[in-house]
Amino acid sequence: FSGWRRWNFALEGITSFSTVPLRVWTYIGLAFAALSFIYGTFIVMRTLLFGNPVHGYASLISVMLFVGGIQLIGIGVIGEYLGRIYHESKQRPVYLVRRRYRADALVGQHPGQHAAQPDALKLLQFPVRRIAAARRRQTAVASATVPRNVPVK
Repeated sequence: FSGWRRWNFALEGITSFSTVPLRVWTYIGLAFAALSFIYGTFIVMRTLLFGNPVHGYASLISVMLFVGGIQLIGIGVIGEYLGRIYHESKQRPVYLVRRRYRADALVGQHPGQHAAQPDALKLLQFPVRRIAAARRRQTAVASATVPRNVPVK
């Protein structure tokens, strides 16, 4: 694969299974808003103490940074909502069931009574039976591949 294709695979893997990249924009927006507030406070203090040679620069830059931070926060929140809608639209289960055990025949019995029940024994013997069935299939395949001496008429 080329470098560009690997980059696209990486982006697909990052963005398909999490909303973390969307949440990052919220944090960046919060950082911009906080930094613009700190910068605005610094500019106001500097202007009051030393004067300002360029009129309007301080207020313009601090307001632009603050509005940019608020916009990034808004984009991050909208991204979070879209990410949640996307995950819900996939209709993936909350959990996956690996194996299901049935206890229909055992309901209502004393715990000591169901030890010799055939259903419980079947559940306990399931892996053994599966292994035995796999061995039977292997021997059947092996015997089917052996040529037989059949007379041709």
